[in-house]
Amino acid sequence: MNNIVLISKDALNYQALPVYGNTYWKTPNIDELALKGTVFNRHYTAAASTAMAFTSMAIGDYCCTTNRKYYKNEEALNGSTIFDKLHDLGYECHIVWDSTYTSFAKTHFRCEGIHTKIHSLDHIKQTNTVHIKGKFDDNLFDDEETSIGVQKVLNELNYIKKNSKRPVFIWLHLPHVMRGRQGYGSDIDVFDIIIGGARSLYGDDEIFISADHGHMNGSKNKYHYGYDLEDDAIKIPLITPRIDNRKEINYPTSSIQMFDILYNRQVPKL
Repeated sequence: MNNIVLISKDALNYQALPVYGNTYWKTPNIDELALKGTVFNRHYTAAASTAMAFTSMAIGDYCCTTNRKYYKNEEALNGSTIFDKLHDLGYECHIVWDSTYTSFAKTHFRCEGIHTKIHSLDHIKQTNTVHIKGKFDDNLFDDEETSIGVQKVLNELNYIKKNSKRPVFIWLHLPHVMRGRQGYGSDIDVFDIIIGGARSLYGDDEIFISADHGHMNGSKNKYHYGYDLEDDAIKIPLITPRIDNRKEINYPTSSIQMFDILYNRQVPKL
C-alpha cells in the first residue's frame, strides 16, 4: 500500500498558486508535482468554512446529512469517516496541525475517529492576520521565525516517518498564515518549502495538495469567507499523483469525494 500524505492549507485561494495562473509566486515543488500528477481545475469545497468543509470531507457527504447545526460542542462522528475507513484498511492515521486547531476540533470537528493520533504543534501559526478584516499591515517578514515554524512541521513529519509501523495516512493542515509572515496569501513560498520537505520523506506519488476553502481576498470588496458562493471562496486547489493517466480533470469535483481520490484514485463524476 502507498502512504497517503494530504497537505492542505487553510483559506487557500486557488489563484495564489502558479499552477492556477498566479504569476508572482515561485513554487517549484508544487509545480513539479503538478507536472507529474493530475491537476483538478474545477474542484470545490463542500462548504466555505473550516468546520463544515472538513466534516464533509471526513464523512464523504454534505453537512446537511448530519444533525449538526451550529458546529460547536458537536457529538463525535465515528465509525465511517475517512479516518476510520483508512484505519480499517491497515493505515496508521495521523493529523498534524497547529495547536489552536486542536482546541477548535474538540468542539467543532470531531471526525477523526478513535484511532487517529493528533500532533499539535505550538506556534507555527501567525496570530496577527489582520487581512481578514480588510486591512493590510506592513509586509515585513521575519525569516527566522518562519524557519522555526517550518522546521517544527518537518520534524514532526520525520518523526512519523521514523516511528510508523504500517503505511500512514497523514493529514497535514497548515494555518491561515505561517509564523513569521503577514496577511493572507503572503506565505505561498513557505507552503511550497514544506511540500518540498514532505517530498524528501515521501514519494511524489504519495502526496496530495488541497485546502479547506478559499478566501474572498478583496474580490468584490470582501475579505472574509464562509458567507459566499463565489469561486474565490469555494473553488480550491487539488493536485494529486497521476490518476487514470490524466494531466487534468476539468469537470466539477468535490471534497466529499476525497476517499475515492486518496485511496481508490478514482474520480467519479458527481
